[in-house]
Amino acid sequence: MKRVSIIPNIITSFGLACGLFVIFRVNMVTGTSFTLLQTMTLVVLLAAFADVLDGAVARAVHGESEFGLAFDSLSDAISFGVAPSVLFLSSLKLVELDLPGFFALFAAMIYTICGVLRLVRFNIKQGIDKEEKNKAFIGLPIPAAAIAFISPNLLFHAPFFVKRVSLDGDVRGWILTAVGIFLAYLMLSKIRFASVKSFRFRFRSFSAVFLGSLLIIAFLYGLIYNLSILLLCLSWGYILISLCMLPFTKRKSKSR
Repeated sequence: MKRVSIIPNIITSFGLACGLFVIFRVNMVTGTSFTLLQTMTLVVLLAAFADVLDGAVARAVHGESEFGLAFDSLSDAISFGVAPSVLFLSSLKLVELDLPGFFALFAAMIYTICGVLRLVRFNIKQGIDKEEKNKAFIGLPIPAAAIAFISPNLLFHAPFFVKRVSLDGDVRGWILTAVGIFLAYLMLSKIRFASVKSFRFRFRSFSAVFLGSLLIIAFLYGLIYNLSILLLCLSWGYILISLCMLPFTKRKSKSR
């Protein structure tokens, strides 16, 4: 292994450690409180940041390798495939495997399996359609799916939500079960989701810079005080925008 490859692999190891920490920590306690769920969500976000960083560092130092690609996929499978399912099941406080519990377990397994299949498909398609892969992902990326899976669960446990909305545990379980199955479908679908690489930000005026600063401040405020709402809006906004753009992308592909 090249020396330059060690740096991105260390970052990948950190992301893997974050995913393992979530799984092990949740299994050390009985029940899942909002504080624990929020903390574990932040750890998953650290794993997502590491997932973005390791690829960027690998390209910057020319340290890309087949080992790094396989290692990154295995890390993503645990951090974004297994960890969100474990958080989901632990938050339901299942005592016995009744009908809601069975379907919740089924949804968690389907979500994880589809996430792993999504990663395998992504690895196989590396090197094919290089121009296209920089513009869009085929199927929902698993880090985005993980955040979209965790965010409604975090919202349901938020104190301000619990005070205002009386939601039965079974109802919450059925909603999250449907969410998990829907996200599993999106990961294996042929729907195009925009890649971060396709965005180009050009600040040509003071007003644009000022607006960008306000958005950053709003993001930091939401990250500190309203994490559940921030993640819910970002993740599901990304999904809804991609779904709304689907007719236009189909029309564009037919015209070629």
